[in-house]
Amino acid sequence: MPEISIEIDLAAPPERVWSVLTDFASYPEWNPYQSIEGKAEPLAIVRVSSRRLDGSAFPTARAGVWKFEPNVRLELLSGIPLWFTSTRFFHLSTLPGGTLLRHGARFSGIWAGWQFSHGHKIERLKPIYEAFQQALVLRLAGRRAPQPFSKNRHSRRASKARSK
Repeated sequence: MPEISIEIDLAAPPERVWSVLTDFASYPEWNPYQSIEGKAEPLAIVRVSSRRLDGSAFPTARAGVWKFEPNVRLELLSGIPLWFTSTRFFHLSTLPGGTLLRHGARFSGIWAGWQFSHGHKIERLKPIYEAFQQALVLRLAGRRAPQPFSKNRHSRRASKARSK
């Protein structure tokens, strides 16, 4: 089962990290790579929209809040069982003076096994998860993450034409 997992020590208590991770409505304010529509509660259905680092969009997915243990674990499950499923996870542990956050995704199913063994490498996702991590650190510090692709190609072309 292909998996990507990243750990980071955060200088905030688990309750603060949890409140940021589960406030889906505020994701567009701080997270330039992902938005989630819906409520963070057990067995809720949410809508997840993600972007690559170049700004292009991944397909929007419906996900279920699969595991929900306040201040400890949040997991979102999406996909078609046996064919392709993705579990996005956030696991929090208390550290002296902060929180250890382990986050990432597990992929399973026939298509996932084939996809990640034929050209798509799980390591290609690492920059996206690291960028999410950096945006989270900035949010916890009360700062806003830079918006690397706030305009689409049409508005960039129009802006370039006006400047000539």
